[in-house]
Amino acid sequence: MTKEEMKNQKGIKQVVKADAAKSELKKGKQDLIDLLGLGKGPISLKVYRDDGSDEIIQNFKASDLHLVEWKEVMDACHKRIEAG
Repeated sequence: MTKEEMKNQKGIKQVVKADAAKSELKKGKQDLIDLLGLGKGPISLKVYRDDGSDEIIQNFKASDLHLVEWKEVMDACHKRIEAG
């Protein structure tokens, strides 16, 4: 084998290794998406509270988080008005 053939062989091995690594990364990403349920379809969220209770929220949407934050702000403002 000549030096050029050996160089080409090393280049081919590197390309094959890079392709295998990309495939592994894609497979790992897809496994994570499947595990977390981030694919298409409804999402269920299980919430654990400090008092030890838990609740499952069916058909959870990210926009629901904004509603909770807004409610907390309104509750804080309401308590502040009552105290003042």
